[in-house]
Amino acid sequence: MELLSYSPAVPSPVQYRYHMQERIMFVHFAPNTWQGREYDDLSTPLSSINPEKTDTDQWCRAALLWGAKEILFVAKHAGGFCWWQTESSDYSVKNTPFRGGKGDLIAELAASCKKYGLNMGIYVYPGDAYFGAYLGGGGVTRDPALQEKYAKAYRTQLTEVLSRYGDMLEVWFDGSARLPIADIIEKYAKNCVILQSPHANIRWCGTENGATPYPSYNTISRAKLATGLSTARHSDPRGDVWADIECDVPLYTHNWFWSPENESKRKSVGQLVECYYKSVGRGAVMLLNSTPNTDGLIPDGDMNRYSEFGAELERRFAHPIIGKLELSDDSAAVYFGKELAVNHIRVAEDIRLGERVRGYNVLLRIGGEWRVVCSGSMIGACRIEVFETAEADAVKIEVTAAAATPCLREFSAYNVEDVDIGSLISSLSAPVDAYDQLRQSCGTYQAGHNTADLTAFVRFPGEYRIDFNFKGGSGNVSNVAGVLEGIRSEGIVEKLSDTAYILNRTAAVEDGCTTAVECDISDECEISVTPV
Repeated sequence: MELLSYSPAVPSPVQYRYHMQERIMFVHFAPNTWQGREYDDLSTPLSSINPEKTDTDQWCRAALLWGAKEILFVAKHAGGFCWWQTESSDYSVKNTPFRGGKGDLIAELAASCKKYGLNMGIYVYPGDAYFGAYLGGGGVTRDPALQEKYAKAYRTQLTEVLSRYGDMLEVWFDGSARLPIADIIEKYAKNCVILQSPHANIRWCGTENGATPYPSYNTISRAKLATGLSTARHSDPRGDVWADIECDVPLYTHNWFWSPENESKRKSVGQLVECYYKSVGRGAVMLLNSTPNTDGLIPDGDMNRYSEFGAELERRFAHPIIGKLELSDDSAAVYFGKELAVNHIRVAEDIRLGERVRGYNVLLRIGGEWRVVCSGSMIGACRIEVFETAEADAVKIEVTAAAATPCLREFSAYNVEDVDIGSLISSLSAPVDAYDQLRQSCGTYQAGHNTADLTAFVRFPGEYRIDFNFKGGSGNVSNVAGVLEGIRSEGIVEKLSDTAYILNRTAAVEDGCTTAVECDISDECEISVTPV
């Protein structure tokens, strides 16, 4: 075994606790639900918001159906509607007929989570359409005169949700947060994991298809994490700080909120299982959405799908092949005692010591001889390997390279039946992308200040590479910024080279959403976009 002899970064106790949950359930519920939209257009009269059948116990039962250990609740989405009794805004549940105007969904859900033994996280969108704080701006208002007023309102909102309802394990600042909240985080959320913002200690995978690339180390440079928008793409096996990767995915393909039409977009069990392989099976955390309907209940069809998904995971991984387990720091083996069919292994490191493994081989003993059937680099909290079904009397994993002395904590083997293993291997070996790997031209632009409209090419959240292809072979690009819904934001672009940038589109995309890039160019050039 090659020993590289350096100490990788390690998770804090709360990061470790968060990561070992493996599966988390999102809950999206807002006036959008009544509108059938991804973004609240403020058109729904508050008098019509009365989900009187709401049952947060049912939400918890949905999570348990597929093995989730936490519920992350969207208490306030981009429109600004607050599901708790807030002093900060009139656009809230207190001005609806729900529970006689006394409703508080955070309180109800917190009680249900405690009852069912689930952890709880909270999502309070930094922007707010009701206050004029624009989408993707991190809490910046369109009218600068309103900035101080909104900053005060948001500080009130964040203090309320973090101080009233008991311990939260996770806090989401979707699209980052550019508001003065450090003191609130220090007082109420220092024992939380936080997604995005300068306070982040976990990361987005970079797409909303429930997958992270392999390998995606849960370590990163402190400087990259501090940007507040780092993703799995910034993973660095020598990174000096730990930041877990979270893979979010909607149950309804491309839609986070319920509508009768969106129920037809419900993912199949096969699609959900593939997400599991590409998130948990690659050492990350899976965050699967749920979305109650206007009655406040998760639809029966969704409940059935969660049940089917949980049953399929149990069918595949709850019953490993029984044999003699030999487990050491840098190798593990299971001896079956006779030849049996095998096509999966699951292995894990003790990540409290960091992700130490940098290379490994998986071997089967067939006819008395050991044969390598697959190899990899990262193991981390969980690595699921799939290989063609073979008859063997033993399976083992050998670490071939490590940053420091490895510490394997789990190893098991499986024969997963009634699955097209070849197709599964092919799907797992395909690159993770934002649905389309084709480079697309956005047009040719002349020297000077330009705005390139990317709307037709950026149809889903994710990361997109923007290339400036100069006709003469060379040229200068400067003052590059992303433009979401007509608002310029330098923080959502990252320079890769003199002529290439990454655009990070975290916000959902629906009809009417616009995306562009502003820039100054020295000469004529073609601007192209490619999903990362």
